[in-house]
Amino acid sequence: MKRRLLVVGLGLMAATTALADATMYTVKSGDSLSKIAAKFYGDVKKYSVILEANRDVISDATMIRPGQQLRIPGAAMSADQVIAEAEQQLAAAKKMNSEWKLIDKATGGSAQDLSKLLEAAKKAKASGDDAEAARIATRVKEAAMLAQQQAKDQANAMPRYTN
Repeated sequence: MKRRLLVVGLGLMAATTALADATMYTVKSGDSLSKIAAKFYGDVKKYSVILEANRDVISDATMIRPGQQLRIPGAAMSADQVIAEAEQQLAAAKKMNSEWKLIDKATGGSAQDLSKLLEAAKKAKASGDDAEAARIATRVKEAAMLAQQQAKDQANAMPRYTN
């Protein structure tokens, strides 16, 4: 009996923690769960994550309305926090002489240095679009981390000779 109560208790604690790690989003005219997922996660297919977190207010994924408040799990980090992390990771990548370029709609769909993308994130934040700022900054942060790993891998690479 105690084991079952412990498992239930842990399950409730995990559910409470998951809800605490969610950002609230107000649905705007023209929004869909796919569009909201693309904003926060960069992937339209993750609409189901938002749907599952909001089963108490959404019964049909196609039936959301402007003004509705939705929980966005895993998006609890503020745009300012994501931008700060992106700045740190980008600085580390630059120290390793490894700044990548990325293609993103925020820079007109052309390949731009991560520094320019980070500036686009800051502009989005300044204009009040925190979701877009966080999306761009997350891409910068992840690309900078990959650039650092690539630089480390290349530094440790040894030539191979085959006959």
